[in-house]
Amino acid sequence: VRLRRRRGARRHTLLSYVRDLVPKAVDLSTNDPGRWWKLILLMAAKLNQIEDDQEVLRVWADVPCVRTRTGVFERPARVYFASDAVTTILGEYPMASLPSAHPRSVEAFYDWVGVAREPRTHDVLERVRLLTTLPPTSSAVAAISNIVGFLATQFGSNQRYGRNELAEL
Repeated sequence: VRLRRRRGARRHTLLSYVRDLVPKAVDLSTNDPGRWWKLILLMAAKLNQIEDDQEVLRVWADVPCVRTRTGVFERPARVYFASDAVTTILGEYPMASLPSAHPRSVEAFYDWVGVAREPRTHDVLERVRLLTTLPPTSSAVAAISNIVGFLATQFGSNQRYGRNELAEL
């Protein structure tokens, strides 16, 4: 420790480690996913020590820290918790994978970094665009009907749900 201080090296706390070193280690998500996953599990276990730091949250929200059911790591803003409601509205989507060991801590971490439980407005719009560029089929009409029903429910219960984004519809 003395040697480090003499050379000007800085001691890292858990928070400074995440802020400074995680962005530099993001290549592990593709180059060494096993090691990256171990880091995610460690962060899930230490969530109570990092969750109040907004800079740490910003770091994690910007990196592919959510393992999907396909085994690929994605940024939290692209991933959803699996649900029939999200499937009904979006069709296929990146689903978060929860491990059999410690699923609650990983779920809490995923919640914290921004994995969604309800369809995000921009993803609903993208789904509508996709469905309306194809020739109409009975399944496309049913999907659009489900989306309209979902939006009606959201507008009724949540005055802010994507009003600006949905204006283009």
